[in-house]
Amino acid sequence: MRTRNTIYNVIAGLTSKLIICLCLFCVRKVMAESLDSNYIGLEGFFSNVIGLFSLVDLGFGTAIAYSLYDPIHKGETDKVNAIISLLKKVYIAVAFVIFLLSIAVSFSLGNYIKDIELEAVYIQKAFIIYAGSIAVTYLFAYQRTYIFALQKNYILSIIDSITKIVCSCIQVFLLSKFHSYLLYLFIVFMGNLITNYMAMAFLKRHNAFAVEITKYELPDEFKNRLKRDVKNLAITNLCWQGLVSTDNIIISMVVGVTDLAKNANYSAIIQAGTSIIKSILSGVNASFGDLLAEKKQEKIQMYFSHYIFISHYIGGLASVCFFYLSNQFVEAWVGKFYVFDIHICLILSLNLYLSIMHKTIGDIVNLTGLFYESKPYAIISLCLNIGGSLIFAKVIGVIGVFIGTTISFAFLIITMLKILTKTVVQIRKYVIIKKSFLYGIHMIVIFYILMFILNEFNFFDDLIVKFLMIMIFYNFFSVLFFVKSENLHFFIRLLRRFNKTIFTR
Repeated sequence: MRTRNTIYNVIAGLTSKLIICLCLFCVRKVMAESLDSNYIGLEGFFSNVIGLFSLVDLGFGTAIAYSLYDPIHKGETDKVNAIISLLKKVYIAVAFVIFLLSIAVSFSLGNYIKDIELEAVYIQKAFIIYAGSIAVTYLFAYQRTYIFALQKNYILSIIDSITKIVCSCIQVFLLSKFHSYLLYLFIVFMGNLITNYMAMAFLKRHNAFAVEITKYELPDEFKNRLKRDVKNLAITNLCWQGLVSTDNIIISMVVGVTDLAKNANYSAIIQAGTSIIKSILSGVNASFGDLLAEKKQEKIQMYFSHYIFISHYIGGLASVCFFYLSNQFVEAWVGKFYVFDIHICLILSLNLYLSIMHKTIGDIVNLTGLFYESKPYAIISLCLNIGGSLIFAKVIGVIGVFIGTTISFAFLIITMLKILTKTVVQIRKYVIIKKSFLYGIHMIVIFYILMFILNEFNFFDDLIVKFLMIMIFYNFFSVLFFVKSENLHFFIRLLRRFNKTIFTR
């Protein structure tokens, strides 16, 4: 059952993300043609500001989600319903607090964007609409958490895809016809509202997934553990949100609106790629949470090694594609004005790889409930990110912001591996060092081989041809490099199961 649900989740999630990414690129292209560059970077800036506001949940969502796996595995329905009811109350409160904070800060938001030519009142209106679209997602977030814990998240993938297609068509029409950024944001709000309403309606219709009212009282032991986890997660989440929600803010304040607009397009590419990859990894990690509930150490070690390898393999492919294709794609997509220097692309591709590795390792840390152990390292990573980004940005410009992020991601990955190998996974340190060194050598070799091939043969200049060649050569040389690895054989078996599921249904 675990493997079958994992395959369904990955296939549905991958298909949904591909559809969403295609819609995103179409809307972005029309936006670049219909609006001034001042508008292009606003959404990324808004997202970073809202990311800081999301700290108000204090880690309740993550802590409660972690608590679902064991009772679901044991079939304790009353306890599951009690946990979900608590999660629902928390998220509704978070939604209202985020929206109120957004209204409060909106009055001075325009002062934090360097060289912006839009009126402060216009920025305020746009931000409030965007904040409303985010608050709506929190109102229904408990349902998504529950379905993820049940390993049934493929249900939401279908709903998300349909809604995104419809909303994107409307956005393209409105941008082309009225050239209005506010109308674009309003459709974002309506899309989030309709998506979550459809999910709620589906759950009510299918009683197997509905949350029922229960008088079950959560035990004191559970409440005490929850308080302890929330206390630790409050600090960890503060640091994590500070890490992922400061790049655009620092760029807007220190560098300026031009690089903010450029970063918006590269961020869209990165988010599209990582959303596809994370949909695959999330389906795998959900089954890992179920595996942890069984407490079989040998299996945990084996699957941990497999998942780290899969993250490296997919993350490496994504970073290589980004480095060799992003500039050419951005120029063809929105114009040469929005193209970054090749050295910036190299740092962004490294950050893409590190963020994917961090996704898998960080999810496992959360699934195991190691919130207290990860807290001090999260604090250090935040200091490294903000301090490094500000110093480097003032000295070398926008690339300095991304270098600060690189240092923070690398530090977090190293420290989280240290935590996991000492507690849950219990793999010896030299094994991790050996594999990390091997993965590093693999990436360096692949980069240089592809650099030689793409520079030597000019007929690879076509974007699609170049992409296909990268896919072929990356996979060919990677298979040769890891041919004796059991992790590669596991990955191939998993791919075969996916293919079998696709072509037999």
